[in-house]
Amino acid sequence: MPQDRDIHSHFMTLLFTSLIVLQTILTHAVTSYGFKNSDPYLPRKVFEITSHLVVINHLVNQDEDLREWVAVNLLCVDMINAIEDENIAVTASEEILTKLTEEYPNKQQNDVKVIHFLHIAELLVLKCSPAFVLSTILPICDRYLEDSKHVQAFENAHSVTLTFFGGVKSDDVDQVLVARVMSYAITLLKTLDVLSKEQFTTAYQSVIKKVSTHSTELTQWCLDGLCDAFKNVELEESKLKVAFTIPTLLPYIEYDLLDDFLRLLERLHLNPWIEQDQDDFLALTYKSIKLVKNEKCLIKCLDWWGEYTSRCRSQPLIKARL
Repeated sequence: MPQDRDIHSHFMTLLFTSLIVLQTILTHAVTSYGFKNSDPYLPRKVFEITSHLVVINHLVNQDEDLREWVAVNLLCVDMINAIEDENIAVTASEEILTKLTEEYPNKQQNDVKVIHFLHIAELLVLKCSPAFVLSTILPICDRYLEDSKHVQAFENAHSVTLTFFGGVKSDDVDQVLVARVMSYAITLLKTLDVLSKEQFTTAYQSVIKKVSTHSTELTQWCLDGLCDAFKNVELEESKLKVAFTIPTLLPYIEYDLLDDFLRLLERLHLNPWIEQDQDDFLALTYKSIKLVKNEKCLIKCLDWWGEYTSRCRSQPLIKARL
């Protein structure tokens, strides 16, 4: 009956308004006095209460977007960032991310939520323990790294992974983490055609930087993977993407591998695929040499540079570009 529909409509409007008011009061309560010195477990409490409200809100207001849900998560991030005790911040970060993983990623039902989850994970990943990230966060990232059809989720997954690898403390780099980095290197090579040049270069730099602190054998393995990719990929764009990534790795190459690496640069410079870009390749190589911090490695690189460029016909062009 029309009257029943009107009553139902008014009831839903009243319920929706009440939820918004309650959610606003909660948000104001936890923000009005600032986050410093607040209850360290406040993020979890806020998340539990407001996430339930957001779910109800979504049920009674089907056309509403996820702004409230996003706001709840970002509010929790702000509160966690204000926690001064590092151990408590770790606990709070892991609890929030655990609850988010339980809510939806395993169901793969909402791409928008997945993208936002990965964004929140990127903000909190360095506050979590490496063991938690390796067991809980990176497996979710892997799912979207292997499925490049979801472009935004694919890019966010790379961002989370790179943030973790780039920020993890050297004391936490163990065999498990190194194995995970190597697995990521394989994923990068598989998705070479999808990643932009900047994404691929930045990611592989992070890989080499981490494995080079662990062993020369692992570094060589990752470099061999790049060389194989250069030989086997068919797209010219992908070949150049690999070729112009290799010189940028120079600052992270150990002294024992340096001779072989410099010979690799010579071979690449003379490769027919690089013929149209030889000057740019050498210019990039020189800029990478200037970033080498190890004095012993730097001297070897500069000696090689002077000797090699003296043999290059394009040396005047190179000097003009530098």
